[in-house]
Amino acid sequence: NGLDVSLVCPDLGIDPLLDAAQWRIHPVPVVDRLSVIPPVAAPGDLRLIVSDATGRTVLEQPGSTTGYGSMLDMERLPAGPYVLRAIWRGGRTAWPLIKQ
Repeated sequence: NGLDVSLVCPDLGIDPLLDAAQWRIHPVPVVDRLSVIPPVAAPGDLRLIVSDATGRTVLEQPGSTTGYGSMLDMERLPAGPYVLRAIWRGGRTAWPLIKQ
């Protein structure tokens, strides 16, 4: 609608965890291990989920809530496209991945 929310609600902050571009996800493409580093400390219920091209969950683990990040072991997964999702109390975000 063209409304600039920052002008109407200047104190309204956007959770940096919701901004997928602020996370550090590397290396992409991934060969064996993927580093996932959130921009700020995440709530205590952070989950990292990797799904294959059919949407099937192939890897799931708790994520680091300290801001130092987590390491996902993707070595046993076959090469191809995947989606990494981070889910926590109050939000979620996702990134496409390629496994070599």
